[in-house]
Amino acid sequence: MEPGTRIKGYVIVGEAGRGGMGVVYHARDEALERDVAIKVLPELLAVNPDRMARFRREAKLLAALDHPNIASIYELLELDGQAYVVMQYVQGETLSDLTRRGPMPLEEVVRLGMEIAGAMAYAHGKGIIHRDLKPANVKLDAEGHVKVLDFGLAKAAMEEAPVRPASGSNPGSGSGTSQAQEHPPTPDPGSAHAVTVTNVSDSWGLRGTDLPSAGSTSPGVMLGTIGYASPEQIRGRPVDRRTDVFSYGSLLFEMLAGGPPFPAETVADGVGMTLHKEPDWTALPQGLPPRLELLLRRCLAKDLNSRLCDLGDARLELAELPSGPEVETVGSPARRGRPVLLFASILMVIAAFVLGSWLGGGNDPTPPPESVEPDPPRRLELVVGNGMAPSDLKVTPDGARVFCAMDIYVGSEFAWDPPNAKTRRRLCVRDRESNSFETLTELTGRAGYAVAPDGESYAVIDADGLWRGKVEPGTDPVLLGRVPGVYRGMTADRISPAVQGVVWFDADRLLVTTRDEAGTMGLTFVDARSGEVLQTTPFQPLEPGIGFVGLVERLDESRVLGALALERGDRVVFGLAALSPDTGRVDLLVEDAGDGRLIDDSFIFSRGDALYRARIAADGTRLLDAGEPVLDGLRAEFGAHAEFEVSDAGTLHLLPGGALDRQRRILTDTSDRNQPGAFEAAPWGEFMTVSGDGRRICLTKRRLDGRLELWGGTLEPPQLAHIFTPEAGSAIAYFFLSRDGERLLISRSVRTEQGSDTVLEVAPFRAGTSPRRVWSSRENGAFFATGFHPDGTRLVGHQGVKDEGTGRHRLQLVDLDIATSTLEVLHAPEDGSVLGSWSPDGDLLAFQRFLTAFGSTQPKGFIFDTKTGETHSLGDTPLYDKQWVLEEDGTLGLICWENLDSARYIPVERSPEGGVTIGRERPWPLRYPEGTVYLAMDNRGRTHTIVTGDNDAAAGFIELIENWWQSTGGAVE
Repeated sequence: MEPGTRIKGYVIVGEAGRGGMGVVYHARDEALERDVAIKVLPELLAVNPDRMARFRREAKLLAALDHPNIASIYELLELDGQAYVVMQYVQGETLSDLTRRGPMPLEEVVRLGMEIAGAMAYAHGKGIIHRDLKPANVKLDAEGHVKVLDFGLAKAAMEEAPVRPASGSNPGSGSGTSQAQEHPPTPDPGSAHAVTVTNVSDSWGLRGTDLPSAGSTSPGVMLGTIGYASPEQIRGRPVDRRTDVFSYGSLLFEMLAGGPPFPAETVADGVGMTLHKEPDWTALPQGLPPRLELLLRRCLAKDLNSRLCDLGDARLELAELPSGPEVETVGSPARRGRPVLLFASILMVIAAFVLGSWLGGGNDPTPPPESVEPDPPRRLELVVGNGMAPSDLKVTPDGARVFCAMDIYVGSEFAWDPPNAKTRRRLCVRDRESNSFETLTELTGRAGYAVAPDGESYAVIDADGLWRGKVEPGTDPVLLGRVPGVYRGMTADRISPAVQGVVWFDADRLLVTTRDEAGTMGLTFVDARSGEVLQTTPFQPLEPGIGFVGLVERLDESRVLGALALERGDRVVFGLAALSPDTGRVDLLVEDAGDGRLIDDSFIFSRGDALYRARIAADGTRLLDAGEPVLDGLRAEFGAHAEFEVSDAGTLHLLPGGALDRQRRILTDTSDRNQPGAFEAAPWGEFMTVSGDGRRICLTKRRLDGRLELWGGTLEPPQLAHIFTPEAGSAIAYFFLSRDGERLLISRSVRTEQGSDTVLEVAPFRAGTSPRRVWSSRENGAFFATGFHPDGTRLVGHQGVKDEGTGRHRLQLVDLDIATSTLEVLHAPEDGSVLGSWSPDGDLLAFQRFLTAFGSTQPKGFIFDTKTGETHSLGDTPLYDKQWVLEEDGTLGLICWENLDSARYIPVERSPEGGVTIGRERPWPLRYPEGTVYLAMDNRGRTHTIVTGDNDAAAGFIELIENWWQSTGGAVE
């Protein structure tokens, strides 16, 4: 485009650079009177509707990035069949320009490295991976600060892009040659906004060379640059934030050494160096701080498990490097008089840093308090570790210790138990003397906890049991006692994540909620040392349509903060209330809020992904205004409210959740997550069922208010519709379809006047269905259904019974007649039997039995023949889940698996005499993509999976904003 050309409200000034993603122009925004960069996207993007729609979604996500060290994306334009991206114009040199001149000064490398790492950690927290971090994509603005360019645009534009064969190869022919192809314009690594998809570092003199696949988003497409791309990128394997860590290490190395860590003359040499060779560590300058070299080695580790997990840690490692000439002397005079508080290797320089400098920094007199300006807020990240998902954040008043309930990946678990699959929930702590979170105790899914004011003890409430433990990893908590009628609290799918059910009210007392036999709720004090119940004060009656959810945290010396559920038409919102343990008075403070804290005369509360500040009345019974937002972009879990804590020093602690717009996908019989799904991505839940014939599917979908509702439909043609929404006060526990897909069973937990109940309901599988109750645990006894009989008229499940002779309890398989709600015992061996599953012909019943040998208890598989009464073993291998399979030739068999990495097929035949023969097992490949949330299988052996979206994960860190309260105008003593 020529200078003066107009695009919408932009006037082209001139060409700014060229890259593998297109030409970049310098333009002027006439309306806002600012310079912008306009990237002209490749034509192949604009002419493909599917690819363009995906790019729009990605560009929208990238445009939400708001960080001072990331070049902003302003707008996506589509005019006359051409696509443009309007971005922040950054005028200055790239790091590529600087490193061409040789090694950079250590102080400059550390400063710029911190800014780059901060930008990367921020984007990673938003679920975005750069995939092409290199010196050419990092620019310095007029003030010398970093601007990371082209964040995620390569992925946004090229995912699902067709592969152009490399020169000399033709995938479509049997020969190894192809006709000459026209290459795109040679990309310039120094371009201000170059997104290089398949290029090679300019330092090798190989610009524009096409490479085979090294990407992870689409086979044959490399998103990265050789010399900076990670080994997993080059191998075409899936990538995560650690890929950017590797590229960051390469960039940091080049800044220090003046050249890349893997120099080579050819592309093949570059690939080989990256995959198999170590960098030339002798190229680094002498006298490099040992911690900096260790950081480089951890960033450039080829093994993912040995590589640094998070660039937030890299930034803080750089910040902690000793400065001055005595770089290896940590206690040198240059550092004396500047006390640094180490907060789990993350919280580093807080207000004490400034005070320490005044007290010990020389002869300068201490300035008077009125002349001291508060430090500006500063963001830090407390990394929790790979495979750890934090929730239930708590911080001691002095900020010295941070507690979280962690969902930690621990490997294979029972595949039939989705809530606990592959994870364990643990209470963890991290303090100044530690660089990682450590486990204090195991938690169940319903357990809540509280921390003593001095941070030295914790209490756990689970069912009616109350435990207390010391904050010393390796020591177990002790049972204080039982609290009759204790009410743990309703978390309602984490919509109100701050609810814990127990509050450490003061040094000597714990506060819980109890409910008496008449159903009256009350606040109960318990002695924090003995567990003795001290006092119970009944709640004052709540207005109709308002229910108590649970306790959140102490509000002040006389009140506690509680969460309420408020019915508003056809939806339920959560609110925060002040509760008096002395009078039982309940004062609603604010609706549609999840977490709150009282600071001075202000009430801070979370609503969605923002924090609000409101003035509170002197008597603390109401807010004086609706509140004004003081911080947004907190990334609360989908449909939930953000959790937060504020220390006495004014540091804000935030617990980011998954992306608000997470979009999970449904895939069938594939191991490639990049394969397009037949259904639209949506906030699907973590469990689904398919009919035995594989024609129908049913799963949960999360509403905007956070509740789960049932959706279902057919796989061919692919169509889904709303099936059922549970009424307020109930939640779906599990569900499954009959073999023919005509009937649906729903298990729900329901609140009643007598307490909670679990009910089973059966309904025709159609939109807007009305389920019919067939069982109530409160009325009929406990019964766990596991599947339909093939004729659809009965349910198989298991039920606990007590042997009158031995007094032992065991589980037995039972049959529930749907029409009459009557039970019949199917199989009751002395060793017990659970998780029954009917064969397609309805004659054989597969089940599991937990057997103990050599101190280890494992589930073993069996088949019960209803015709002969015989039981057949399925071998000694543990069996955690199973699926009957009827092959096309009529052969019957069972697919059994211990985890998603190991499955086997066992033929099951009936002899002419009527007996059952268990055939020789063989391996069975389980086809499922990376990021599978849940896997179901039909009677044909096809797998159906729910797969996480690109941003469907916990952030993996806790965000800290130092001096936050001071910056809002508050004052912290």
